[in-house]
Amino acid sequence: MTQNYTLYGMAGSLYTAKVRAYMRQNNVPFVEIKAGSERFQNIISKNVGRWIIPVIETPQGELVQDGTDILDYFENKGFSKKSIYPKTPLLRAIAHLFELFGGEGLLRPAMHYSWNFDETNLDFIRNTFRDVLPDGLDETERQAAFDFASGRMRKAAIVFGVNPETYESVETAYADFLARFEAHLEDRPFLLGGAPTIGDFGMFGALYAH
Repeated sequence: MTQNYTLYGMAGSLYTAKVRAYMRQNNVPFVEIKAGSERFQNIISKNVGRWIIPVIETPQGELVQDGTDILDYFENKGFSKKSIYPKTPLLRAIAHLFELFGGEGLLRPAMHYSWNFDETNLDFIRNTFRDVLPDGLDETERQAAFDFASGRMRKAAIVFGVNPETYESVETAYADFLARFEAHLEDRPFLLGGAPTIGDFGMFGALYAH
């Protein structure tokens, strides 16, 4: 009988999406449990040492945290249909560069499009944030917790350089990237050809959720 891994995360989380995409692409047997669950709040986060997502729990009870570490764990376990790390130094460097770009370079547009369009996004964001709120809260408590968390995220967006003075440049740069990347994918399904690399999964989070 196949034993499932457990992925603790959030539906709209950039970094959870990176791990989920790998697990689906490579047929890793898993169940996903929201980070607001009692087990995550009271056991998993304490064993990890802090509240952070994503985390996987292996069938043997081991915990692995951080998106890249999780992908490396599965890579080393032989789950990858094809290694996510290209063999040649040049292609491997490109894959690593785009992983970094996905997690850092696309962070500004991700934060911008998440937190600066309340007229279209707020209901969706409020709903997805239920994944990380502790079970058992009443509606008033959930709203208060969401207001606190969303306030922190909006402040973080400003720290990352997203403010009214930079909105236009963030949007222009993101639109330019999307156009170039779409053209690049016209004759190949993934960044470097026929199979996804660490670079594809690194970009997937921001592109999926935002």
